[in-house]
Amino acid sequence: LLFETSHEDGAEMLGLLEGDVEVIRDAPSLPHIGWNRLEIKRSHPVLQGLPDGTPAYFVHSYVPVPADPAVIVAETEHGGRFASLVAKDRIVGFQFHPERSGADGLRMLRNTLGLIAADRPAPAEVTA
Repeated sequence: LLFETSHEDGAEMLGLLEGDVEVIRDAPSLPHIGWNRLEIKRSHPVLQGLPDGTPAYFVHSYVPVPADPAVIVAETEHGGRFASLVAKDRIVGFQFHPERSGADGLRMLRNTLGLIAADRPAPAEVTA
């Protein structure tokens, strides 16, 4: 949804990140359903407290192919390698299901909520 177009159905998407969504290359099976590891490519606050190799739960056949590799936070392998977590500025995208990825997935969601909360302006003081 965050990228420009999807090869799944030719859909034009939000275009918040440059790149396309394509079928998983060299996949041994599709859809890709199950647990795989996140291979961290660069640090990001969403992964705070989680090690390289953290497991995540996937259900998909298509993956983002970013035009700018700098947006890739983590990659995963299922036949070919693909971007499984992307981020740029205030945009974060999960290719897996964090809500189904156990305690580690819940930590990622808490970390994401912490980023959102930190970005909110402080409430105005009430004067009487």
